[in-house]
Amino acid sequence: MNDLLNDAPCAFLTFSSESLIEFANAALLSLLGYAGDELRGRRLDSLLSPGGRVFYQTHLYPLLHMQGRLDEISLSLMTKGGEEIPVLLYAQRTEKEGVDFYSGVLAPMRQRRRFEEELILARRAAEEAAEGQRAANAALEEARRALEAQHAELQTLNAVIEARSERERNIAERLQDALRPALHGPVPGLDLAYYYQPALEEAGVGGDFFDVFPLDSGRYALVVGDLAGKGLDAAAQTATVRHMLRALLYIGEEPASAIVKLNDMLAGNALLTGFATLFVGVYDPQHFAVTYVSCGQEPGLLLRADTGGVESLMPTGPVLGAFAGSVFQQRCVLLEPEDVLCLFTDGLTEAGLERSNMLGVEGIADLLREETPEAQTAASVARRLIDGTEMFATAAGIRDDVCLLVVRVQSKTDSD
Repeated sequence: MNDLLNDAPCAFLTFSSESLIEFANAALLSLLGYAGDELRGRRLDSLLSPGGRVFYQTHLYPLLHMQGRLDEISLSLMTKGGEEIPVLLYAQRTEKEGVDFYSGVLAPMRQRRRFEEELILARRAAEEAAEGQRAANAALEEARRALEAQHAELQTLNAVIEARSERERNIAERLQDALRPALHGPVPGLDLAYYYQPALEEAGVGGDFFDVFPLDSGRYALVVGDLAGKGLDAAAQTATVRHMLRALLYIGEEPASAIVKLNDMLAGNALLTGFATLFVGVYDPQHFAVTYVSCGQEPGLLLRADTGGVESLMPTGPVLGAFAGSVFQQRCVLLEPEDVLCLFTDGLTEAGLERSNMLGVEGIADLLREETPEAQTAASVARRLIDGTEMFATAAGIRDDVCLLVVRVQSKTDSD
């Protein structure tokens, strides 16, 4: 029997009631690195780890003695070289001739321990992942709350912007009434039409303006101007220039004198953030004459009905409001029946895809010369100029404020 137990593939031993080893088979000796009878007479608990010895003495052996059997008790054996080997102990107590006899089988569980350790590591990793997920969820919730707060702020800001835009629209509507006057009543001997389009659609007004109003002795003022800038800021300065000019012309100043005084007031008191260009003409219906001053403005174009030629009314002085003491001259041009005078700002001449290829004054003159089958009116000429400019500009559109005033001298047929 001892030979069979000695050759058994599992580790086997017998020990006395005093825990002294009586027999250890070859498998156990090989497992622990011992040979022959090296283990005979040694205490079983001497082969255990320090913690295992305490467990053996306080729990394992008393339990085995009382119950007579132990199954799957996890222990750690110490090899001769000091290596710790985890095992499962199966033991039983047998009484023979009044003497207790103990035997046990020790099953190494290196793979099981490794598996348990892997399970522990996996559980820790899962716990860490869960904790990371909880932290990520908390961060996500915080981000959601922050996003909701930002959304609320954005809604508030949009409401403020909308209220501000509405306020600006209301201001623009009032400025439109002041800066884009309707042509009330006919001007003797003239057919008038105008076109106005600000560069900033949302403002409704800009730095360009026109004005037509009666003066003393049956004369009328014809004005087209362009102030630096766009939108409501430019429109506010436009109102300043327009009303100051009206006041000077109302009290009887000639165009050149009025412009000199206006320029000195604007430049001397820094009333403009930039400068202005301005065409001021005074029309005398009795003599069909226009006395004008052009302050750096685009040349007025005069289409002669008898020849079809176009004359340019060139600037007679520098831009308005740049330097006090500037000199401005006035000139006079006589109009004939069916002549057409076009006054405009640079929003027309600077139309085009790029700066190097703009329509220019000559392009406007070409549009003005175009022959049409129907009889010309101020409105039809204005429409032809605007349509031609927009076609030339194509996809780029018109980048600047546009102001156009068309004055056509009526013929005898028109008067009749």
